[in-house]
Amino acid sequence: MRPGTARASPGCHPDITGDGIIDVFDLVRVTAQYQSEWPGALLPTGADDTNGDRRLDLLDLICVAIHYGSHSPLNPSTPLPTATPPPTPAPTATPQLPPMPARGDCEPASVVRVEDGDTILVSLRASLEQVRYVNVDSPESYDPFGDEAAAYNRSLAGNRIVCLERDPGEPRDRDRYGRLLRYVWVGDMLVEAAMVEAGYAEVVAYLPGYKYETWLLEMQAAAIHDGCGMWR
Repeated sequence: MRPGTARASPGCHPDITGDGIIDVFDLVRVTAQYQSEWPGALLPTGADDTNGDRRLDLLDLICVAIHYGSHSPLNPSTPLPTATPPPTPAPTATPQLPPMPARGDCEPASVVRVEDGDTILVSLRASLEQVRYVNVDSPESYDPFGDEAAAYNRSLAGNRIVCLERDPGEPRDRDRYGRLLRYVWVGDMLVEAAMVEAGYAEVVAYLPGYKYETWLLEMQAAAIHDGCGMWR
């Protein structure tokens, strides 16, 4: 037996480190843990002749270590405690846009023809008027997706009774080509929004502060993310 070691006494299993030898490494482990919980003390009160040989020696300390180890994570038969993961922070709620502004005053008209993705010809007050959609722009007929944009616009507004709303922040009544600048409603559907959502029109701002621009931009971001229409 090498110096500083001992063999286990009957009923005592002091080989905490599991190397087959009772040595200082077993004692270091248990005393380090013991002192971290009871600073300044090495053994509990009354820990004396624990192995019954009527001597206070290394084996007494070993047996106390065994007893302590059987009630602590140092006991190999006791699974080590699992670290508690830090609490997961509660997800931050996605900011919600306020409700879309209510439709303003509008004037009824009858769609005679869909010119392209952002222009229609209507019958208004017993005359024909070209109407240019406000705040959006669609590909021209000679551009990629121009025909698709016109076809989709036709499915939305073709041969419909529409309601034409002027943007309160748009000082112009007509563009430089003489077309009325209007939002176009079919029932409760804003045609500009439907075109943007499907990816057949993009948001353009000739002037700041268009009435529906915030919501159109949100729809455009979703269309780009999803690869809709011309964003494929």
